[in-house]
Amino acid sequence: MTFFPINILLIIFAVPVLSLRNARISDFALKIQYLFMMGMYIILMLILIIPMLPLLYIKILINSAYVSFNSQREEY
Repeated sequence: MTFFPINILLIIFAVPVLSLRNARISDFALKIQYLFMMGMYIILMLILIIPMLPLLYIKILINSAYVSFNSQREEY
């Protein structure tokens, strides 16, 4: 069992893995599935971070202005 997009692609390999019933092959198949999952999440993150960069910069400016105006330090 794995997550949705990969389980359709890996259904072909289910029969050989289940017929061999080898712990090393099952472990290797699981690691390959997680490798694909991490790769998809990294690609998704890279696609979504580009439109977010201007918003993050504006947030930094607003936070710095808020901190500078609401600072409670004593002036010497």
